[in-house]
Amino acid sequence: MADRFRADETRPPRLTRAWTVSVPLLLAAFLVLWRNAADGRLLGGLLLGGVMAATACARAFALLAGLLRHRREWCDDPPLAESDASLPLYTVLVPLHREAAVIAHLLQALGALRYPRHRLRVRLLVEEDDAATRGALAGRALPASVAVVVVPPGLPRTKPRACNHALADLPDGLAVVFDAEDRPDPDQLLRAAAAFRRLPDSVACLQARLAADSRARGLIGRLWGLEYAAWFELYLPGLHAVGAPIPLGGTSNHFRAHHLRRLRWDAWNVTEDAELGIRLARAGLATGVLDSTTWEDAPPDWPVWLRQRSRWLKGWWVTAATHLADRRSLRDLGLWRWLWMVQLTLGTVFTHLLLPVAAFLAVAWLVERWPLADPLRPWTWAGPVLATGLLLLHLFFLATHAAAALLLRRGGLIGVLPALPLAWIMASAAAWRGYLQSIRQPHYWEKTPHAAADPPPAGRRQRRCPGCGRGRASRHQMRHPRPSPGPCTPVGRLALAAAGRGTCAPAGGRRRVPLVRPFRRLRRTLAGRRRPAPRHAPRHVC
Repeated sequence: MADRFRADETRPPRLTRAWTVSVPLLLAAFLVLWRNAADGRLLGGLLLGGVMAATACARAFALLAGLLRHRREWCDDPPLAESDASLPLYTVLVPLHREAAVIAHLLQALGALRYPRHRLRVRLLVEEDDAATRGALAGRALPASVAVVVVPPGLPRTKPRACNHALADLPDGLAVVFDAEDRPDPDQLLRAAAAFRRLPDSVACLQARLAADSRARGLIGRLWGLEYAAWFELYLPGLHAVGAPIPLGGTSNHFRAHHLRRLRWDAWNVTEDAELGIRLARAGLATGVLDSTTWEDAPPDWPVWLRQRSRWLKGWWVTAATHLADRRSLRDLGLWRWLWMVQLTLGTVFTHLLLPVAAFLAVAWLVERWPLADPLRPWTWAGPVLATGLLLLHLFFLATHAAAALLLRRGGLIGVLPALPLAWIMASAAAWRGYLQSIRQPHYWEKTPHAAADPPPAGRRQRRCPGCGRGRASRHQMRHPRPSPGPCTPVGRLALAAAGRGTCAPAGGRRRVPLVRPFRRLRRTLAGRRRPAPRHAPRHVC
């Protein structure tokens, strides 16, 4: 008997005509109320505000749960020792497509992973017609644990299809998916192995934290990093706390191999991660959140951001259509988790699609100034109350984004907090682009390009630790550029010196700890200008 939770790769899921025209029908109902009903403006506003308020309240509830139970929901088991003979076989899948520019950084990040090499299998998945990436890999001497897997041509041309191709020879043990630009914490595999050892077999997946690294520049990159901070630092733990299905991120998903071989990815879905998270919940399996960070590159400009966000929202729209069309989804999930699934997929997309209509309603009221409520009809006060509630919810969202940035120790992101509503407006444009694309190209994958790390601008001093290349140099090193005496920060250097561990040192020179200026450091921290080093920096020894 076929497993009904297993992804069907033979044919793509089709969106029904009723599903495709649902958005125009909702807009038509709003216009009919607006033009013809006696209280059309008020009723239309209540319909619009009710849809948006339901999604906003659910998200605020999950964010509040994540904030109150921040440390309780994370799997923060200490990493296992590399000498542990019982460590499971770990398979690392890295799908690559037109990624020749980042091959060197990818191999460096994979080489930094702490795991016994005889228990590690790294598979680089390359399309057969991607000559540039295959050439970049052919010119390098790969370690024995790293192998290149050529994905034969076929449809669809998506990342999940490449990952499914590698499942044919996936052994028992654990598996993880990384993207080409990822820089995971070096002990992430050991932490995941420790968590899986403690957790029951029903926990099939662990989602690690994703965060924008310190190279996120410009308004677009910083807004993207701020949204990521709130999503992975508070929202996903909050979903775990309330018992909702957890939509996976596109990378750093750690699986038990036998569950992954059973369910597989949906090769036709452009947000295969979120869809797999819903299917895991329907199959009676659980997903946890892993207290380990993978650093990613933020989109460098608006066109890249728009294409990426359009693909995400289009995939969520198709995911909602796929699972809501199956009447067994309510029985599989139960009413509570089914409602959360509807909010996560359909509610998120509808909220972004309706934002321009809400803006039109607000501008129309500013122009015509019609009464918001009738004192003789108490029910009409629902409009002002709903509008006030939405305003307070959005202020709460701003506060939680700031809290997430502080919890992630990325205080510099708070500077773009006033511009966060701009990100919501841009997301609305991306939602409409993704919706229109879902009508004609629901399975088209718009790839996000990745570039190698930018070299330091000519004529400027090196702003990274010259000894180990990680983290920001101190103010002392700015005045006297020389080989770094430690791993990037005064606190890290003092910690290593107190622990008796070696620090970076000039060739033939002596190790020394620079003077720490506490008041200057405090002032820079409060100003949001100091960026902490990655979590693995204090453990780094040059």
